[in-house]
Amino acid sequence: MSKTPLPSGEDDKNQSALDSVAPEHSQDRSPANHPLQKLAYSINETLAVVPFSRAYIYQQIAAGRLKVRKSGRRTIVMADDLRQWLDSLETVN
Repeated sequence: MSKTPLPSGEDDKNQSALDSVAPEHSQDRSPANHPLQKLAYSINETLAVVPFSRAYIYQQIAAGRLKVRKSGRRTIVMADDLRQWLDSLETVN
């Protein structure tokens, strides 16, 4: 199925309309251009953004090195706490 070309400028209008309704579909996805950044992560989301295993993350939590918060049964890692923990890891030069 071929795409029918739109009149000049219509693609830009459609993209602008899409961006205003669904900013996640925007062409520029850099964090600085998103008005809302994640403030907290679930354990699964944390695992998706760090190169560590689930077991290692839970070891760090149990040792008190990675702070977590609870809301009912849900465990969350605040973005600032995750960054602080990552910054605290030993550097190798």
